[in-house]
Amino acid sequence: MTGCSNAQQEQATMTAQATRFIQIQNVNHGVVQTLNHQFAVGLLGVSNSTYTDTNGVQQEGLVARISIADRLQTDPEYRAPNILVHEGSIFEADGRYEVIELHKGSSNGMPGSNSSYMVFGKLAD
Repeated sequence: MTGCSNAQQEQATMTAQATRFIQIQNVNHGVVQTLNHQFAVGLLGVSNSTYTDTNGVQQEGLVARISIADRLQTDPEYRAPNILVHEGSIFEADGRYEVIELHKGSSNGMPGSNSSYMVFGKLAD
């Protein structure tokens, strides 16, 4: 988008996301975000790490550990598995979700003061 202003580029990005995602949500560190009556996502932490992207290339960047809770699952081993995700990762709950943004916040050492968060969208496919 050569010659476009930042506002025009942001609008184009928002329009593309609006057609790609049914819904966009966020979850803060230490909080559980309910997706529907069955599934919820919790953010356990965001850190700098090495990961393999969707093209099989090793990258360095932010990685989040999330927990996907299935409230209908009775076996504790499968009830809320933890997985690692990065921006662009797709995970499954009541549909397919893509990680849009990760933010590693700072903690001043006080419980509950970590300001990390993850933005994710439910894919329209």
